[in-house]
Amino acid sequence: MRTNVTYTDFYIAVDVVGWDDSLDQAFGILARVREPGLGTTDGYALSYQTGNPGNPGLQISVITNEVPSMAQPTNNNIGTVRLSPTNTYRLVFLGRGTNLEGRVYLASDLSHPLENLSAIPKLPMVEGHLERKLDRLLKRLSVLQGN
Repeated sequence: MRTNVTYTDFYIAVDVVGWDDSLDQAFGILARVREPGLGTTDGYALSYQTGNPGNPGLQISVITNEVPSMAQPTNNNIGTVRLSPTNTYRLVFLGRGTNLEGRVYLASDLSHPLENLSAIPKLPMVEGHLERKLDRLLKRLSVLQGN
C-alpha cells in the first residue's frame, strides 16, 4: 500500500480461482484504502459474496471502520451473476474520480463482462473519516494537557 500518493483514477484486476462455495465468505478487491488496521480500515470494495443462498453475487461497497455499506448505485451495485468455483474469473475494479465500476469476466473471455456494476460512493465515509480524525486529535490534546 502506498501512503505517499493519492490516485484520482485506478484500475485493479485480480484472477479468482477455486473457492469453497458452501462457506459464507466474501472475497475481492479493496481500493482507496485509508487508515488500514483493526477496526479502522476505510475504503471501497468490489467483492463477491458466497454461501448465502439469498444474497450471492458481486457488489460495490463503502468500507468505514471495516464495516461495509452499499455504495450509491448509478446503474446497480449488486450483481446477480452466480460464479462457479470450477471456473477462473477476473474481477476488475475501476475508479474514475468519484465513479466506481466493477466487472467480472470469465478468464477465457476478457472482452465480454458477465456483469458490470457502477456506483458513486456515499459521503458518510468521508464524514466518518473526518470525525475520527477530530476525535483522535482531541484525545491527544487532552493527554498533552494532562486531562
